[in-house]
Amino acid sequence: MLKTAAIFGIIAGIILVFSFYLTVPSEGEIDFTKGETVGFSVMIIALSLTFFAIRSVRNKTNGSFTFGQGFRAGLTTVLIASAIYIAGWLFFYEKGGENFMQQYRDFSVAQIESNPGLNEEAKTIQITEMDKGFETYRESVFVRILYTFVEIFPIGFLIATISALLLRKKQPASNS
Repeated sequence: MLKTAAIFGIIAGIILVFSFYLTVPSEGEIDFTKGETVGFSVMIIALSLTFFAIRSVRNKTNGSFTFGQGFRAGLTTVLIASAIYIAGWLFFYEKGGENFMQQYRDFSVAQIESNPGLNEEAKTIQITEMDKGFETYRESVFVRILYTFVEIFPIGFLIATISALLLRKKQPASNS
């Protein structure tokens, strides 16, 4: 099971890492509105390999295949893909992430400032809180790891859960 999960997890992780190297321009403005949609779509597509990892493990069993067995295979696949994604992001961030983060901050400020439902005081409070968060993110590698994990893992967890439910199979009835 571990070998199968590792293979599919590594492939998913590589797809995830290459996706942000391909979708985030090294120079120029980033379209965060489209980028979020593209980013989450790629995450779902790459992490869908979890389904195939579970199916591969299931196909190697004789007899029943429980939700728990499938979930363990799926969770292992997702954790491996997530670790690769985190490592890829940390490398990317060190090589040019400051530019990305500054553009994301500017985009977020523009979103807050254009919100007609907020008064000036509320806008100032939100921007101040956001800037504190960005500063913490810049200063702490642990925070970057945690944020990146929380970005990717819940999607994979959901896919692993659904896949394990879909791929379980009951013990064939014996004709004794």
